[in-house]
Amino acid sequence: IDVLVSRLRRKLSTEDRGAPITTVRGVGYMFNAEVSRA
Repeated sequence: IDVLVSRLRRKLSTEDRGAPITTVRGVGYMFNAEVSRA
């Protein structure tokens, strides 16, 4: 799982924001991306 999350972080990261996936100790992973209205 660690390898898969690492690959996702690499693919989803941007230069200005970094990866939207963070590790929550003792729980798992959290996806926190900004949402904008269209």
